Parts: sequence; C-alpha cells; structure tokens
Amino acid sequence: MESHRSTILIVDDYPDNLELLATILGNEYNTLCATNGQQCLEMVTQYQPDLILLDVQMPVMNGFSVLKKLKSNTLSEKIPVIILSAAFRDAKSIEEGFQLGADEYLTKPIDTAELQVRVRSILRTVKAERDLERLKQEYMSMLIHDLRSPLQVIYTTTELIKNGTVGEINVQQTEYLETVLKTTDNLLKHVNNLLDLSRLEFLAVKLSRQLTDVVYLTHGIFERMRALAEKYRITVTAELDQSLPMIELDSTKYEQVLMNLLSNAIKFTPEGGTVRLHLFQEKNNLHVSVADDGPGISPSEQKVIFDKYRQLESNQKHKGTGLGLAICKSIVDAHGGKIWVESEQGQGSTFHFTLPISNVESQTHQLIKLTNS
Repeated sequence: MESHRSTILIVDDYPDNLELLATILGNEYNTLCATNGQQCLEMVTQYQPDLILLDVQMPVMNGFSVLKKLKSNTLSEKIPVIILSAAFRDAKSIEEGFQLGADEYLTKPIDTAELQVRVRSILRTVKAERDLERLKQEYMSMLIHDLRSPLQVIYTTTELIKNGTVGEINVQQTEYLETVLKTTDNLLKHVNNLLDLSRLEFLAVKLSRQLTDVVYLTHGIFERMRALAEKYRITVTAELDQSLPMIELDSTKYEQVLMNLLSNAIKFTPEGGTVRLHLFQEKNNLHVSVADDGPGISPSEQKVIFDKYRQLESNQKHKGTGLGLAICKSIVDAHGGKIWVESEQGQGSTFHFTLPISNVESQTHQLIKLTNS
C-alpha cells in the first residue's frame, strides 16, 4: 500500500455491497473489506485503518456491538466510524449510533456523492489532528530531553564524587550522596516513562511482529530477574508451558511488559517472599501471569491502575506515577490482547495479560518449573 493514501475498512455481510463501496472509494483510497464484526475487530488490530465504514444489520454481532467494542479499546477508540444502515433509519437508532461514538450516519441506499464528501471531510480532520499531535509529540520529546540531560549530569557527577574521584569523603557525606543518587535515578526513570508515554499518547504503538519462541524468550527474562530478586532475598519461580507454538508478536515490546510486571512484583514483595511467573496456553490465547506476596491493591485502585498518571498508595516506599502499567496496557492492546489485575489487600496481587495465538492446534501441555532458590 502507498503510504500517502488513507486506508478505509469496509464492513458489510453482503459481498455485493463490499464490492460496490470498494469500487467507489478505491481510486482515491486503499480499501480493506470485512464480512462480519469479528473479522472487523481482527483487521483493525492488524492494519489500523484511518476510517471504518460499518454496516449495522449483520448476523452474530451487529454494527452497534462492533462499534461499542471499537470505542472501548484504546487501540481503536480514535478511529472514526461512519455507520451505514438500511433497517435502522429511525431517530432512536441514529441517536444510539452517535452515543456509541459514530462520527457519521448514512442510510442505504448510499448516495455516492454524499459518501465521498463525508469521507473526505472526516479524513481531512484526521490528518489535521495527526499533524497537531505530531507537533505536540515533537515538543514533548524536546522538553523531556532537556530535562533528562541535566539529570544525567547530576547523576554522573554525584557518582564520581561518591567514588572518591575528586577526593576522599566521610561516611556521612557518602550517605548524603547515595540519597542524591537514588533520587536522581528515580527522576530519570520517571522522565524516561514520560518520554514513552508521550509517544504512546501522540503516536500509535508500532509493532514489529515476528514469529517468536515465547518460551525461550520468557525463560531468558526470568533468568535476568534472578539477580534483582536475590538482592532483596526474594524467590522467583516460573512454570512455562514447553508445548507452546511459535507466536507472532513484537518480542521487544513483550519483554518490556513482562520485565515491568516482574520488577513491580519484586519491588512490592517483602524480604523472604515469592514471585510466581506462569506462562501457558488458554484456548487461542497466550496467558501470562505474575503473582506476588505484596500488600495487595484496594478495589478502588484496581479500577484505575492502568490509567495514566495514577499512582499506587499501598506502599509509600515505592510510590510512583504508575506510567509503566499504562505503557504495558497500550502494548498489550496493540497486540489485540487484554491485561488485568486480581488482588486482595494483605493477600498479594496477580497481574495477567493475554495475547492472541493464530491457527492454534490442540497440544499436550508440559510444564517446566523453575526457581531461583
């Protein structure tokens, strides 16, 4: 597909309608066709179209149900949708479509000229919004870079002083410098998180998918977390399903999610506690869970834990912005998966995420148990 042409996804259960609309729009835009709601949701995840033309009256999952799912997913919530309908032409149905997030509502038979005008208008708006977001992202990146550079200088200079490079220092001075190092390191992490977040807010998550041995990848991540866990005298165990097939995913982004969840679990688990990693296949999904022996999360915090700028207050020692979990959610959403938490205060927490596996065949499951103890 040519990069300068907008992509339109057309969703209708009648092939003739698909062919007609694709013919009308095909000279000016790239067109994709889906014959049902589920196929639409899958293609949105894979292709990220610029606009969706969505028929209402479809079997199994009607257009309103599809629209509701599109607008509840961070990956697709901003994609504009034009509703097409022959049966639902009354004011109540039209109002329902707009309440669910439709941008336009056209009744069948479709007026070709009107369709083209509406499509051009929406896509012009989309382009203008993207141009503005790109400017915002560039400004945010520049601002964060300007913050990060002096922090790195402070950290490096403080470390040199602490190590005695510019002369001997006493015990009390060493303690003060360690405090400066820890604080500066935390600030650098938050600045880096803000940089990631600005990219997520202003740009779609770009995935570089490839067939991946997810068991091998996960085992490598587990091994790297052992040293961190041992520092805090925490045991990390893992159960990895060795029969999992090769999975198409972005291995770097997968690693980012899992490292974040494991780091948080270790951080919130008390000395002598255990962090449990579980990787297995659940129907047509890869299922990963990370459980800890931490203080747990209140029901009110669970509702907002993946939101941007929220912070956990269950442990003041590790208080932070919570941006890591917001980033995790964006990455999982981009893969077409789900992420959630199960927790009771005083009983620890378990974070789960699933990623879809295509063309899965039934397999016999074998578990390999790993531990750092």
